[in-house]
Amino acid sequence: GLNKDLGFTKEDRAENVRRVAEVSKLMVDAGLVVIVALVSPFKVDRDHAREIFDSGEFIEV
Repeated sequence: GLNKDLGFTKEDRAENVRRVAEVSKLMVDAGLVVIVALVSPFKVDRDHAREIFDSGEFIEV
């Protein structure tokens, strides 16, 4: 899978969020509506994910 090489260290969790955000961005750019559910406890990781998207493309609930 996309993240099968990752564990649960802080660095691996950050990489997980980054990879999922990058794949999601590809889908958004293809015109899809993408909903992602992640365990992302660190705000800095969510902020990095948000930076990948254009304004209005990323909504955190």
